Amino acid sequence: MKYASEIDVSMEEIFSTFVHSGSDDQAKFFNTIGKAFKESGYDFEMQYIGIVNDLNKDGKDFIYTLANFLKAKGMASSPKMETLLSSYE
Repeated sequence: MKYASEIDVSMEEIFSTFVHSGSDDQAKFFNTIGKAFKESGYDFEMQYIGIVNDLNKDGKDFIYTLANFLKAKGMASSPKMETLLSSYE
């Protein structure tokens, strides 16, 4: 037997849960998004453009900082990533 229910959850509640989660759960969040994008087979370039266009300074700073940590760990070494990071500065 399956039960289904709906609950209203605000974006702020989702973000608060994310912020107060451990780094392992936060990484799982990004891993799950990355896997879903990759497995969909859909070209998400337009989606990426839309996301970037809608980011404010806070969102850009977060992603830029995260990308720089990846770069420092030697994980973001593609020319495309280098160009993106350099253009933000």
